[in-house]
Amino acid sequence: MERDRFKLNAAAIYDPRQPNQRVLVYNFNIPLDRLYDLATFEFVRQVLETDFPPQATGVVVPLYFQLSAVYLLVNGNTNEERIWTGSFHPRARDAAQITDFRVFEPATFPNYAFENSQPLRVINKVSTFGDGLDSVWRFQRLISVVVSCQATLHLIHPIFDRHAKFRQHGHGGATKKNWKVHTTFFD
Repeated sequence: MERDRFKLNAAAIYDPRQPNQRVLVYNFNIPLDRLYDLATFEFVRQVLETDFPPQATGVVVPLYFQLSAVYLLVNGNTNEERIWTGSFHPRARDAAQITDFRVFEPATFPNYAFENSQPLRVINKVSTFGDGLDSVWRFQRLISVVVSCQATLHLIHPIFDRHAKFRQHGHGGATKKNWKVHTTFFD
């Protein structure tokens, strides 16, 4: 299954109103079996410190991160299963978040992310947000936790030397408002 592997997906989003900047988004998918290992979160910290050094030139908006979950939902009427990320009730999005966005601080990140990603804590959080909603979909099981990170960087930031692909304009699509370049670093 695609979402039960430890991997990093990254995207650089181009906005023509700010042609010398990119919003970089990193999503680390951490499968259930790796959530019990603090070393996993130390590795994520090392990647983030390498790619987003706090004193680097070109930081427009610093690195923020948030924890969310990937989980299995089951339809109570048909037993149909769906893999879902985030909220399945758009008006109750806050309840689907494991944590709010916060500034990345290397010294505290591994322990904070590890503690807030423990399966029992995550299951309690995501399994209760559907309570009281008029929906046939119910939480079945946790698949993974996603560490979502984003920063706005000027093109002079060192990450663009290491990952030149992020300088490019991605595929514009029909609207061409936001263009995106996407890559997977490891899995």
